[in-house]
Amino acid sequence: MASLIHMQKILLNRAQHFPSIEKAIEWSVKGGPLRNIDSARISIPSTLKYDESKECYTYRTPLEKTEKYWKGWYEGLSDKFLSCPVQKILLLAGTDRLDRALTIGQMQGKFQMIVVRHTGHAIQEDVPEEFASHILNFISRNKIGPNGVEIPGLIKKWQQ
Repeated sequence: MASLIHMQKILLNRAQHFPSIEKAIEWSVKGGPLRNIDSARISIPSTLKYDESKECYTYRTPLEKTEKYWKGWYEGLSDKFLSCPVQKILLLAGTDRLDRALTIGQMQGKFQMIVVRHTGHAIQEDVPEEFASHILNFISRNKIGPNGVEIPGLIKKWQQ
């Protein structure tokens, strides 16, 4: 919630137009939200559309126009997360914006928290193998599913 006051400025300062999809991918890694070029090549193209009038690529979704919904998306989210009666994991790029409820919940052992350093906003895109490894280990350790979950070969691959 504390970050929302900065969102319009962040959106205003991001590149708005790209001469090509490859330039948008390059920007997303060099100055934007991603750190992994391979991931950006997969995820960025679908976020863009070609604007015939401007003869360039622009964002498909004007996020700045969704501001009226932002508070509703996040208000009370930490409490809802903490109140779920299941094993929980929270992967973060940093703890600098961890709110009071999550800080207390983590100290009380209500969820497993893993800080994945050297990533940006999209951990699952920046370090997909590490992200998958954390999730698979969590699933395996907590025996999620009727008889636990076995993914032959996959867990061993990420543990090497």
